[in-house]
Amino acid sequence: MSPKKEVSKIKFKLWQRNLALLNIGSKAAGFALQKILTSKKPSAKAFAKITEEFSELKGSLMKAGQLLSIYGESFLPEEAIKLLSSLQDQSSYLRFRTLKKSLSKKDQEKLDGFSIKDKPFASASIGQVHLGVYDETEYAIKIQYPDIAKSIDSDLFVLKMLFTTFKVLPKKLQLSELFEQIKKMLLREIDYERERKSQAIYYKELRQDFIIPKVVAKFSSKKVLVSSYLPGTHIDEINENDLLTQEERNHLGEDLLDLLLKELFLIQIIQTDPNPANFKIDLESKKWILYDFGACIEVDDELKENYRKMIKALMKFSKKEVLSAFKLIGVYQKGDPAEYENALLDYAKVVAEVFEQETFHWADNDVEKKLIKLGRKLLIEFPRRNPPFDTVFIDRKISGTFYLLKKLRAETKTLKFFKDFFHEIKL
Repeated sequence: MSPKKEVSKIKFKLWQRNLALLNIGSKAAGFALQKILTSKKPSAKAFAKITEEFSELKGSLMKAGQLLSIYGESFLPEEAIKLLSSLQDQSSYLRFRTLKKSLSKKDQEKLDGFSIKDKPFASASIGQVHLGVYDETEYAIKIQYPDIAKSIDSDLFVLKMLFTTFKVLPKKLQLSELFEQIKKMLLREIDYERERKSQAIYYKELRQDFIIPKVVAKFSSKKVLVSSYLPGTHIDEINENDLLTQEERNHLGEDLLDLLLKELFLIQIIQTDPNPANFKIDLESKKWILYDFGACIEVDDELKENYRKMIKALMKFSKKEVLSAFKLIGVYQKGDPAEYENALLDYAKVVAEVFEQETFHWADNDVEKKLIKLGRKLLIEFPRRNPPFDTVFIDRKISGTFYLLKKLRAETKTLKFFKDFFHEIKL
């Protein structure tokens, strides 16, 4: 996310965060009391007043809001999504000279010899990215905000309290289980060593077809991740200036499908953050540049096989096989109401639309919007246990790929492409 607002400080220390969170909690309690006395539900505007203070907190509080938004976009009520979005919309940043003071002596020594731009070119909830030059070579330097691991439990407690107070999450959602999964995902994302290994796998396995920044291990650590700097062109800029032919768009569209399938079925690791900022295009080679590997999850053999069966069932749209696949991934079981079964099949039919036409024109379709609407209906109208966490994030990657294909205005022979892929790898 491009940074918009400079701040002079971010409350990293635990006592500072706890004091700020206590203030936020007292405001939330005040709104709750107002609700008891007036029988009125606190408004989104009231919630926004609380989130104004979050720009100085960043870290796990903001990242948890983002993860909840991704996890729940397909099934949470619109009001909840709006409130989660307000948690994310805090793209503030620190100057490098300020952030550097928070780094350990060892990490500061890692960056000796670099000339580093003071303003980051990207800023997110748990860190920011600066352009650095070393021996006349440019690098992307990703620096994590300090003490995030120490603040996760208290941040999640306050976030859970906020959403309980404002009653925007469905009652049937198991909050304790949901927040435990959010915590696991947070611990994944702040683990830069894990991200470095994931990025190295992508570089090794996919660099022939995609452009992957190479991690420079000697400069990297648990809190600093240094990679080759690979600028690209955002799809919005390409569309504004009409920089690609339709043929080039189609080829890049097939490359997105190829990436999704290779992640699921070949390297068995999938980057689950569908933010378009993580996908840029190198106009010279007409290849995708892939960024940010912190949100990667592993796909074990069982999950891989379940998705193979689901995709195969969708390609020919066998109701029996689709329901069987839904059962395998944990969202359907024998004895579920017929209405729920039909709603699941309606959801599957939307996904299957991409296989129905010989050439699918992504710009003319709103597959991802239909999926969000139907997904919301499934949870709100039919009491269910929480959807499996990894499955939700993989599905979000799939719908995110659909969204990128729409923005790209690609035209792909999707069914043929999937059949050829499965035939080639003998699945």
